[in-house]
Amino acid sequence: MPKNDADFVSSVILGQYNIEEDVLNSFKVTGLTHIIAVSGFNFGILTLFMMFVLNILHIRRYSPFVIVPLLLIYTVITGAPPSAVRAVIMACMALIATFVGRENNPINAISFAATMILFFNPLMLFDIGFQLSFVATLSILVLYKPIKGIVKIKNEKIKEAVSATLAAQIGTVPIIIYFFHSISIISLLPNILIVPIVSVAVVLGFLSAILGLIYMPLSIPLNLINIPVVEIVLYLTRIFSQIPHASISVSQPPVYIMLCYYAALILLSSNLSKKIKISVVSTMLFLLMAVFAINSLAPKNLEIIFLDVGQGDSTFLRTTDGKNILIDGGGRSEYGNSSLDVGQDILMPFLIYKNATSLDAVFISHTDYDHVGGILSILNDVDVKRIFIGRQVVDSENFKKLMAIASKKKIPVFQLSKGDWVEISGVKYDILSPDSYVIAENPINNNALVFKMVYKNVSILFTGDIEKEAENALLDDNISSDILKVPHHGSNTSSQKDFVDKVNPKISVIMVGKNNYGQPDREVVKYLKSRSQLFRTDKDGAIIVETNGTFIHIKKMIED
Repeated sequence: MPKNDADFVSSVILGQYNIEEDVLNSFKVTGLTHIIAVSGFNFGILTLFMMFVLNILHIRRYSPFVIVPLLLIYTVITGAPPSAVRAVIMACMALIATFVGRENNPINAISFAATMILFFNPLMLFDIGFQLSFVATLSILVLYKPIKGIVKIKNEKIKEAVSATLAAQIGTVPIIIYFFHSISIISLLPNILIVPIVSVAVVLGFLSAILGLIYMPLSIPLNLINIPVVEIVLYLTRIFSQIPHASISVSQPPVYIMLCYYAALILLSSNLSKKIKISVVSTMLFLLMAVFAINSLAPKNLEIIFLDVGQGDSTFLRTTDGKNILIDGGGRSEYGNSSLDVGQDILMPFLIYKNATSLDAVFISHTDYDHVGGILSILNDVDVKRIFIGRQVVDSENFKKLMAIASKKKIPVFQLSKGDWVEISGVKYDILSPDSYVIAENPINNNALVFKMVYKNVSILFTGDIEKEAENALLDDNISSDILKVPHHGSNTSSQKDFVDKVNPKISVIMVGKNNYGQPDREVVKYLKSRSQLFRTDKDGAIIVETNGTFIHIKKMIED
């Protein structure tokens, strides 16, 4: 088969994401990723097909003895993910119940499956695959009939498909938003149209795999038949994914909102009277509104997050009145991982998580890729009000790219110099560099934007990648600060003792990742530790600072 077709079939059957990134993304946008993960979909098709074959052979009454071992073997082959284990337990219980003449109870089956999985590995409770698989199945079991009673579609098959899809989506939408920060708006239609075609591709794929094990040439005719089937699936998925706003980004909901959502679902699907349902839901809505009101009126702190973007700098600020500010954006891939796009793979998901896809300001220290690359990557995807950057002394390609995107999106770009200042929501940014003269030594680094951020009685010195020449030029300025963003990832060309002593920080933060530059330097780390509390993004993950302008509270994402 053509590579894309073969990758799709093997992914659907084995649950291994072998498909190209753009193809995978189209499945995400259309809400069809469940068909390229081993789940009840696979086991359902396999079970129905084997029962069909056994029925033709007139030995259907012996189906448990044939199908159960095959399902167990298939589960092992796929690596036994939670969705597969859940599906095989439920399928086996249904087959055995039918064989012994007992009524199959799906709720009991799914409860037993969850109990068995959690007994052997309790931490699976926090696995995304476990949560989605069980919630989706449980939602179909509980919500399918009520939804089917509401849906007004004459064609029974379409009505069933719509009801089952809606039930699964209603049940899993909070989990999908919580973990993936996006939701497919159009997923209902692709699921109804494409899933039946995928079923044909799966059956042909299974047959091809089995016949290929017996005698390879036997699988070729099946693969030739399967090629147009797979091509139709890929084509339709691509077409649906190109619909404007097919998928939208949303911020992560609080856990209490999710709990209220599921409590409301359970209540609405119960047998309680309509009056009681309305009363309880109304009370829940009132309590949620009260929580929102209290939260909005409560005093906020300034939040500063030194992000872990690997070998690069990126800092996020949220002011007390909710303004979002980004200082640098990282951009250089983690050492040895050239496929990582720091902007799209780290920075953008974080901004969506913080509900900060609109940035009131972006500060760029200089145009080296490990500071501006992530911003160039996401600038078309976020709403940026204004960009601040130091006066340019070198005509760099990255600056040209930045200006081209900014011009296209009509984003004002301000070039700042020593003596300038910016104030946003009570936070002042005093510009200390670049000066009116040009430092010739390593000009991009040493003429970078350096500023002292001041909020009431708390100050942070942002230094970009300046080296000793720029540090010497700053020694006569008021650079004393509570927090020092350590220059140049802790390199031995920066952080001279005189400079560190003049800053006199209580806290120092080195933003660094895996690299082959010898950063951070051992002696620099040793001296910073002797003068301040030291944090490193490569060891501590993101560094989160909160301050009310007097006190500083700091925590790290990776605890010792």
